Amino acid sequence: VGVSSPGNAPFLVEVQLGTMVGELLDEVVDDSVRPSIRAFHVGGPGGVSLGPDRFDVPLDYAALLDLGGQLGTGGLALFDKTVCPIAFARSVVSFCAEESCGTCPPCRIGTWALLDLLDRFEDGRARRSEMRRLEILCRHIAETSLCELGRKAPNPVTTGLRWIREVYEEHLDGHGCVAGR
Repeated sequence: VGVSSPGNAPFLVEVQLGTMVGELLDEVVDDSVRPSIRAFHVGGPGGVSLGPDRFDVPLDYAALLDLGGQLGTGGLALFDKTVCPIAFARSVVSFCAEESCGTCPPCRIGTWALLDLLDRFEDGRARRSEMRRLEILCRHIAETSLCELGRKAPNPVTTGLRWIREVYEEHLDGHGCVAGR
């Protein structure tokens, strides 16, 4: 598992399939860091963004699929107040938009529209009504893109809205990103 933790250089650790995220954190993250984790993302671009109430999630294919993600690259990104899950989601969507082959409009156009919306959240320009717009656009891209790149591009946003919605709500109505851009 590749672990990215605030205040530490990224590192790799070998764990058995099925290890709980919390068990992994107990072994590799300093005790002072764990209480400050407000969210995490596991599984790479097609993975799932979750809150600390989900440290009991096992790192395995079925468990992450049940939550809307996949194990993918086995990456684990931890977010405290200095690292924003929305900025992370934006970086994944940006990668997918840049890598799009351009064949299907949901991926070719939709990912760029999604980036514009995420920018509004990061800047504090998003309004509550745009939460629904974000959900609809993510679903459209995921359901109508022709390949896995397009279908998985909105996953960090979709799962973030489902499992750590409060992070998106914190960015509404002029508040913007507490972590900065």
